[in-house]
Amino acid sequence: MGTTTSYKCCCFHCWDGASPPPKAPPPPKDVGALFSLYAGGGPGGAPHHMDEDGLRRYLSVYQGEGTNVEHLLEQIRRQQLFTLDDFHRIVVFSDELNPPIRHQHRVHHDMTLPLSHYFIYSGHNPYYHAWRPDQRRRRSSSGRSDGSIIRELKMGVRAIEVAMWPYSKGDDIQIHHGWNTPVLLTQCLKSIKKYAFLASPYPVIIRLEDNLQSTNLQKKAAKVVLDVLGDILYWPYTDHIDIEIMHILQWPFIDYFDLHVNTDSNKPLKNFPSPEELKGRVLLSTKTPTPILKKEKSKPNEVDESMVDDTIEKGDAQLQRGKGADDDDAAWGPEVPDFQTEIQSAKKHDSDVSTRQRQRQRIDDNADDDQKEQKMQPQEYPLYRHLITIRAEKQKGSLADALQKQPDAVWPSLSAKKEAIEKAALNDALQSDPDKVRRLSWSEKQIQKAAEDLGTTIVRFTQRNILWINPSFSTKGYRRPTHLSSNYNPFLGWLHGAQMVALNMEEYGRALWLMHGFYRANGGCGYVRKPDFLMVTEPEVFDPRASYDVFTTLKVKVYMGDGWRMDFKHTQAPDFWTSIGITGVPKDTTTMKNSKATENTWIPVWGHEFSFPLTVPEIALLRVEVHQYNVSEKDVFGGQTVLPVWELRPGIRAVALFDRQGNRFTNNVKLLMRFEFV
Repeated sequence: MGTTTSYKCCCFHCWDGASPPPKAPPPPKDVGALFSLYAGGGPGGAPHHMDEDGLRRYLSVYQGEGTNVEHLLEQIRRQQLFTLDDFHRIVVFSDELNPPIRHQHRVHHDMTLPLSHYFIYSGHNPYYHAWRPDQRRRRSSSGRSDGSIIRELKMGVRAIEVAMWPYSKGDDIQIHHGWNTPVLLTQCLKSIKKYAFLASPYPVIIRLEDNLQSTNLQKKAAKVVLDVLGDILYWPYTDHIDIEIMHILQWPFIDYFDLHVNTDSNKPLKNFPSPEELKGRVLLSTKTPTPILKKEKSKPNEVDESMVDDTIEKGDAQLQRGKGADDDDAAWGPEVPDFQTEIQSAKKHDSDVSTRQRQRQRIDDNADDDQKEQKMQPQEYPLYRHLITIRAEKQKGSLADALQKQPDAVWPSLSAKKEAIEKAALNDALQSDPDKVRRLSWSEKQIQKAAEDLGTTIVRFTQRNILWINPSFSTKGYRRPTHLSSNYNPFLGWLHGAQMVALNMEEYGRALWLMHGFYRANGGCGYVRKPDFLMVTEPEVFDPRASYDVFTTLKVKVYMGDGWRMDFKHTQAPDFWTSIGITGVPKDTTTMKNSKATENTWIPVWGHEFSFPLTVPEIALLRVEVHQYNVSEKDVFGGQTVLPVWELRPGIRAVALFDRQGNRFTNNVKLLMRFEFV
């Protein structure tokens, strides 16, 4: 009798295959009926074999799209027989031949509209990646600051952050992201150029966090950008001068260009170009140059690290005391708060943020320039401004100023006045200019506050302009200590039309899984066209908080799963159960619904059906998780995936599962599921 030996493999114990694999259960009855239908038996027949014509009919009619099946047909010719088991194992249970979403590897959205019409796969480079001391040591000793950017580009992320700081000697520019080793701007841009279009041909947008302190460094930045990215860089002045000529004539010509530049050629864009126009190009986005102050700034790794070390120690102590947000469910990550909870949490934010935490937070694009020392007139290197295609500009209005000037005595309290001024400033920032488009950058907390009363105003703003949202630092609820930028529910931005909803790509868990699933749409190219309802202006703009009538009902049946026996953690067969849910507009979002657990099997069979009424299916995501029941401990992670509902293919489909980092399992763990819209 054979024996089974196990050994540790990453976080699992691996079955070495010494004993025979577990016996596979018979195909589900629905698969048998499908086989019978296309094998020629009709509803009342039950043929035992399928020929070439039957397989061709199945693939053309049931699959609904072209499939390269010559190797399958050749297999039928060799075997001369194609049985129900062959059909189930080779065709139906193949996520390559029978994927759950349409056009799995092909772009099929209209890509000729302005950039503001698309959701853009965006990553946030956290200022401090690691939240445990061992992670800090590992990443600070082995990671480079362009390492996370390279990983994001390989994943298909199309909008990335690059933080520019003066080099220690003040004569060069370094890219510095938290605990990772700084690299020079030249090296970072070379890495971006090398990996930019491996995963997608559509444009990469570099959001520059500009911490430069002199016009000389601006000149240096412009030179490096043109030297490295010149042939793929898109910028508004490209149509007026040949990049090749600029390189031939070298930099004395560039200085001449700056002195004699035609200001009319540098007017802001009235509309953004389209992803199709920008294929294979890189764009820069940052705020227009601000006044350069004489006040000397400290180097980031001299000031911030000393401050944050203290905060990290407090955070680590808090985690050791059992207050860490992820202690409860480390493998899964925290549950994603619903849309309404995210909005309500903004009301508590002001009291949660201490003075020291405020000092820690980076100055972003929306820092109030009026509160900075501005004794000098703006100084800038003209060409640097010309390279910026997507400009981040703060639209200042009169409402917040008017409230600020009102006497405190007319307000019931100073806090009431402060809150009113903050909301007025948010409203002012959302005012559109018909003669130009721009980018607005908000933190998660800012959009939470604005969403309370300005939801439709945000939607209207994002129809022409671009809104970038970053995670906030927080200690409350499901979030980690203050030195971290942890992830939030991305629907907070998507439901308001925000194009660049940026998440921390190293904060693995349910929020990031939503991001991975959302951008599986449109062939995984990193650009997903907004649903039409987010672009409608008449008769009324979409209200993210409104309740709508049910449009359709999605029925999901989970038949079975396979692939764990070579990777899973136990020497004996586990007890699996599935958890299914929807995330979307508030009315569609559900708590996860669970199937019953199977008992001691590597190939679990559930046959459980779930039903989800949907009011806005065009922006809903289907969440799928597999848990392994554990009597003495918490459930063990068994896999996850998230699928865009609007691209689901009705019928019986093979659904690949991913690990907690979003990677495919080595041995192709998958589920057999059926999707039906009624």
